Amino acid sequence: MKKILLSLLCLTTLCSLAANSVTSQSTNNLIFLFSAYLVLWLGFFVYVIFLKTKQKDLQSEIEQLQVTLDKS
Repeated sequence: MKKILLSLLCLTTLCSLAANSVTSQSTNNLIFLFSAYLVLWLGFFVYVIFLKTKQKDLQSEIEQLQVTLDKS
């Protein structure tokens, strides 16, 4: 998770550096808008993946509890 956040930070830094090299103000704003949407969507997908793994962990724990309950 930390690696993903670090890569997102590096990506926004690279987009920021690229935006500084562009002379037109409107193009500069579009690059910042693009980088913001990119970070937003990447964060969303990371969150979905996190929820999916958490759901799998909970499902396996429920199955273990059912097996333990059936043995009793």
